[in-house]
Amino acid sequence: MEVSANINARNSIVLLSLLLRGLVLIGKFLLIVVVAKFLSVEDVGKLGLVLASVGYALYFMGFDFYTFSTRELIGSDSKKQADFIFSQFRLYFIVYLFSLISVLLLFVLDLVSVKWLLLYFPLVVFEHLSQEFVRLYVVLGRPLFSGVILFVRSALWVYILALLYFWGAAGTELDTVFYFWLAFSATSVFLGFYFLGAVSWAGLFSKKLDFRWYSRGIKVALPLLIATVSVRGLFVLDRHLIEQGSGLAVLGVYTLYAGLCSAMVSFVDAGVIQLRYPKLVAEMKSKEYLSALNVIRLFFLEITFFVAIFAFVSYFFLESILGFLDNSVYVESFGLFWPVLAVFVVFVYSYIPHYCLYSMGEDRWIVSANVFSFLFFTLNLIFKESPSVEYIIGMMLASVSILLIIKSFGFVYLYRRLNV
Repeated sequence: MEVSANINARNSIVLLSLLLRGLVLIGKFLLIVVVAKFLSVEDVGKLGLVLASVGYALYFMGFDFYTFSTRELIGSDSKKQADFIFSQFRLYFIVYLFSLISVLLLFVLDLVSVKWLLLYFPLVVFEHLSQEFVRLYVVLGRPLFSGVILFVRSALWVYILALLYFWGAAGTELDTVFYFWLAFSATSVFLGFYFLGAVSWAGLFSKKLDFRWYSRGIKVALPLLIATVSVRGLFVLDRHLIEQGSGLAVLGVYTLYAGLCSAMVSFVDAGVIQLRYPKLVAEMKSKEYLSALNVIRLFFLEITFFVAIFAFVSYFFLESILGFLDNSVYVESFGLFWPVLAVFVVFVYSYIPHYCLYSMGEDRWIVSANVFSFLFFTLNLIFKESPSVEYIIGMMLASVSILLIIKSFGFVYLYRRLNV
């Protein structure tokens, strides 16, 4: 009876976690639709630039240190886990302090505005902390905590804001979106610390900084940081190039389509990758290679399922959604959607060999693939004067295809060398 109750409780937690992540997916979709409906195309373009830039800044805030700490946390006892968590967050707060000093210096030199100092910098800090909590609770086997934090950070405020827009109470200023985002991102961080109340912190505050552990972690994380900023740089540079070459209106159209496709990627990341990769890492660590292969098959099948659902819904309903926006610019540019979707589909499939290589500790393949992909994209655009949006999308597709091919080849090559 007790075993049955435990199983039912676990199933309820899994279902609730999936529900929350589903609401996050809808929230990401709703945000871009609401802004496109009630604000100008140019405002959609500005939103795209801020979303991409804030997201990119997160990687520099954390040095991708979680790629090292995650491996340390998995399989450790609770005392060591508490030590690792505390040490990790101490590092982050040191980085925040130096970042704040740098931003204040730039403000004094009149190189950044007051808005950047008071709005965007705190937003980057809170977003980074919240993101780390989402990852942390997945690794600790607390998917419900992770789901709640993610929901508050990425979706709850969108639903509230959408209601205010439909009631005509949100005004027509894009800054309103950013203020709501900041407030709920901060709330999600407070929840993250609150949920950590179960961790034993006794004696941790008096511990000295373990520079050897930090040094070891940064040596592992730095190559992966280079890899991450390279591949994510594609999704920042594309927007800036489109804005410079074609203007904010065209960027607004691209942001709408890329935002819709990003919702698919976010759901795959939250609903498949983040829930499956700790198991993959554990299987590879214990040299259970056949079991790891089964996890990889689940990766592929679940990603294919979500991609198919998204493509189906887009094919039958997207034009109706564009009509609802009541802006002819989006309807006239509908032909751009399918090439943009192709970019994101190929990119999301590259997650599979990426996490396979990560679980094997083969970071060199990840770094090489990401850097080569970014260099290919950059070198094909840096010498081209005012590239069209179609050309930029074509180069994006070629770049993520290179990413997928190199990582897939690397994993197959290395897996065949294992004693399976």
